[in-house]
Amino acid sequence: MSIFSDNLLAGNPAAVILLDKKTFDNEILLKKISAKINLSETSFVLCEENQFKIKWFSPLQKVGFCGHGTLASAFVLKQNDKYKDMNSFCFKSDNFLLNVETVSKNTANIDLPVYSLKFHLNSFDNLFHSKLSGETLRIANSQLDLILEFSNINDLIDIKVNEDFLLNLDVRGLIATFKKNNKIYYRYFCPKLGFLEDPATGSALSTIYPFYFDSIDINNEIEFVQLSNRGGFSNLIYADFDILKISTESSHIYTQNITID
Repeated sequence: MSIFSDNLLAGNPAAVILLDKKTFDNEILLKKISAKINLSETSFVLCEENQFKIKWFSPLQKVGFCGHGTLASAFVLKQNDKYKDMNSFCFKSDNFLLNVETVSKNTANIDLPVYSLKFHLNSFDNLFHSKLSGETLRIANSQLDLILEFSNINDLIDIKVNEDFLLNLDVRGLIATFKKNNKIYYRYFCPKLGFLEDPATGSALSTIYPFYFDSIDINNEIEFVQLSNRGGFSNLIYADFDILKISTESSHIYTQNITID
C-alpha cells in the first residue's frame, strides 16, 4: 500500500506487520525485518483487546515518530475482520498516543502533535551543494527536524542537499519548503534513517504547521504537497496549539501471511 496518495506508484510505500507480544518485544528481530523490507519505515503493531501498540523501524534503526506508518496501520486493521466495524484507532508508541479515524476504505484523518520552534539567524550555507537562485527566507528547528523556507519554488525543486553536513547536525532531518497562498510545498531529507529523501512524510507536518501558522488562513483549505519523485498530498482539516488533524488517502492494500523465524 502507499500513503498520501490513492495511487500505488505515488505517495510513500508502507509495510505493516501485526505481531504477537513475544515478537513485538524482540526489537533486534524487528530491525532485521525492517532492513530486509527496506522501505523508509516498517510499522509493527501489537493488538491487545482493541488497544494497539506500535513501533516503527527504518532500514537502520528504530524511529520515534512516523505518520504514514501509523495511517497505514489503521487501514490494515480496518480490513481485518476483527476490527472492520471500528472507525477510530488509537496507537500507543513509546512517546505518543496517535489517533486515526478511518473515513472510508482509502481515506483517513490522523491527529499529530504540534511542535514548538526555535528560529535561527544563521543560514546554514553548507547545507546545499547547489547554488540558490532566490533567498532562504527563514530557518528554524523543532525537537525533531530542521525547517527552512525558500523564496523561489525552483530552489525547492532543484536543491542538492549536502548529505554529510546534514548527518552532523543535531536533528533528525531537513524539511525544505515553499508557500504559495494556502498551499505549502515541501521536501524531506533524512540520511540518518537510511534514505536521503523520503517520498511522503506525515511527521514533518508537526513542524511545518507551526512554522507557517502566522502566514496561512486556517479558515480556508490548506494543502500540503510533497515534491519528491513519487509525490504526496494531504489537507489540514483542524488545528489548535496541541493537535494537528490531517486528512489523506491510501492506495490499495495487499495482504500476505508470513512466517517469522
